[in-house]
Amino acid sequence: MLSDLTIRKIAPPEKGVLQIPDSRVDGLWLRVYPNGRKIWALRKFRTGLGRIRKTYGPYPSLSLQEARKIATVDLGILASGGDPRSQVSAAPLVRELLEAYSSQHLPSLKPSSRREYSRIIDKELLPALGERHLAEVDKMVVAKALAKIEPRGRVLRNRTQAILSSAYSWASQSGWNVSNPCYGLKLKTEAKRRRVLSDDELPAAWEAMKAYRGVAGRALQLMLLTGQRGGEVRRMRWEDLREDAGGEGGIWWTIPETKNGRPHSVYLTPMALEILDVLDSGGRGWVFAAKNARTHLDRNVLPRAAARINKALEAEATWTPHDLRRTVETSLARLGVDPFVVDRITNHSVPGIRDRYNQWSYLPERKDAILRWDTFLQRILAKET
Repeated sequence: MLSDLTIRKIAPPEKGVLQIPDSRVDGLWLRVYPNGRKIWALRKFRTGLGRIRKTYGPYPSLSLQEARKIATVDLGILASGGDPRSQVSAAPLVRELLEAYSSQHLPSLKPSSRREYSRIIDKELLPALGERHLAEVDKMVVAKALAKIEPRGRVLRNRTQAILSSAYSWASQSGWNVSNPCYGLKLKTEAKRRRVLSDDELPAAWEAMKAYRGVAGRALQLMLLTGQRGGEVRRMRWEDLREDAGGEGGIWWTIPETKNGRPHSVYLTPMALEILDVLDSGGRGWVFAAKNARTHLDRNVLPRAAARINKALEAEATWTPHDLRRTVETSLARLGVDPFVVDRITNHSVPGIRDRYNQWSYLPERKDAILRWDTFLQRILAKET
């Protein structure tokens, strides 16, 4: 029989989850995790509804007596034919706040932001804080969670904090009785990369990308030729390739969803078309299909491929996929391309009045510039510079 004394004495399992039923309230369970956390939950089966699962909150923040009261109310709802899962928990968890934030706020964001927010919520915030009671999450709890993320990168740590803060701010404005535990927590200083591949590095890097197994190496090559973002290259579809965009001739790649929320057209140079010619078009429409051919490459594939190529080359100064994009921008400037045209090629948002008033597409200028880069890169790879 569960009591405060017996609950405190329960030792956590070495692995898995230890589930202990309450002898007084049928359907109330205490779930004990290897890290020592103890969570109250309702587990009940009802015809027509299937298995009912509802998490209440952690012990001792939610006491045995309170858990029994909540479960009794929910069992009464079940007995009357209702579904207790539609009721807001009397002791809401961070998971419930994040789920509400995801379903009600994220749809208003740009597709690229929505994907990034969802990824960080699923991969970082829910595992770290999801099963915690809102009342127990304070600045110290958040700081400890972020400290565990920081070794994987300050950028990831800062984005996680920003999204959690945004979720709490949204919840407060939406009527939740919460205060933002991120208030007063400073973001960590992020080292800004300035890495650009030199003319001497490019031939070996290019050949290593070409030799890399699978399609990831080809995707990296296309990044170097077009200057586009890795996520956009990974999500490239055959149906997005069209001839004669804007009357300019040649083959153009139209990216329907971009970081700045606007479609973007990219001229495909002869070298880019050579890469596409050797790829299989059977990956359910994806140019760079995953191994199962059901979707595009995962977001981790290109960074992992770049890291392996760097290791194979025994490079002292390593590079990342985004450094390829920076190399293109720098090289275009080196070739004398107008900075505004460079921004149009790479699809950077142009601040200020120019972006609102200058609606010229710059397709001819973009085509000419990227062809100049194609020719220049061929000379570099042939070591003629």
